[in-house]
Amino acid sequence: RFFIEPSALSNIPPDGIDCIRLKFYAMTDSEDGGGDKALAYLTHLTGLKYIDLDRAEVTDKGVSALKSLKNIEQIPAFGTMITGTCVKDLATMSKLKVLNLQNNHILPESVKQIPVSFPALQVLNLGHTLLTDKTLAPIARLSQLEQLEISSNPGITDQAIPHIVALKKIRHPDIESTAITSQ
Repeated sequence: RFFIEPSALSNIPPDGIDCIRLKFYAMTDSEDGGGDKALAYLTHLTGLKYIDLDRAEVTDKGVSALKSLKNIEQIPAFGTMITGTCVKDLATMSKLKVLNLQNNHILPESVKQIPVSFPALQVLNLGHTLLTDKTLAPIARLSQLEQLEISSNPGITDQAIPHIVALKKIRHPDIESTAITSQ
């Protein structure tokens, strides 16, 4: 019933919960947009630190509504409808440390925005996101990054190695199923 009446979240105090998992896929045409609609009802939950969007039918428009949640530390968003255009709007999340955008069609301009919006990011998963050497280059500016997953991106070649090496805190980047030959 939550996705039919997401306004029920309005009854939770702003600091009432620190974690929420959103799992939604429309089964009928009348349910289209239900994930984004539910996200809009999270904006008053200022105590949230973790929003799990893995495999949820949400878009950049819906995720952008979360920009008022400044205490967010982690956003797993594996296999959603996100292209990353929401990254610029989410720059208000200065505490964000973990971002998982694996298995999404992330736009090159969105990858470029990640270090601008989230300079303190420590964990970034861009596996299976159609990255190329050129789109990966801006990630080298994430000086606090400790873990990088870029697996299953065949457009990443040996040309990307200088960008990866520039990330001084990373010990073992996940480069499986890329075109990097110096593994």
